[in-house]
Amino acid sequence: LARCVGVHLGRTKDGISLLEEIENNSPVIQWVYLVLAEIFAKTSKLEKAKEFAERAIRHHSENEDASIRLDWDGVPLNSKAKKVLARIYNREGMIHLAKEQNDQAVFAFKRATHQDPQWAEPWLQLGNHFLKRGRNERAKSCLKNAIEAEKTEGVFIQCAEGHQSMGDYPTAVDLLEQCLLDFKASIN
Repeated sequence: LARCVGVHLGRTKDGISLLEEIENNSPVIQWVYLVLAEIFAKTSKLEKAKEFAERAIRHHSENEDASIRLDWDGVPLNSKAKKVLARIYNREGMIHLAKEQNDQAVFAFKRATHQDPQWAEPWLQLGNHFLKRGRNERAKSCLKNAIEAEKTEGVFIQCAEGHQSMGDYPTAVDLLEQCLLDFKASIN
């Protein structure tokens, strides 16, 4: 209920209020922390969002026997907490990039990849960052990790564009061919 009210309906104060009422009385406090993290992330209160996502992860490690059985849409709750935290760090990295705070952006993106290495977005952001700074080997490594994380058309295309801008045309063509093969296979 608190998730629907706070995240989907945009009534963040009401969602937070509902969660605060049950926070200390719930055997599934990890859920409460995770929903609070999502609500704060939606309202761009990233420090609070990180705090609650980290609490969810910490609570899981302290109470692993009880927490391990909890899931969220079929995803173990601790994995969901790490995915939420990765999205928070990625958003933080984007904010740092916009402010040209490059070191902080790289740090935030790396933290995102640590929390959810199977999510391509922070790998792509890191690859683009290194590409713009002429650090082609680091860029290639990040783009490779992005493809390993998510073999989707969008990721293949973005990585091909990155290789093209480095002058690595053979790899760019290979990636686009792989994208076409995967697309053909998906429609058959």
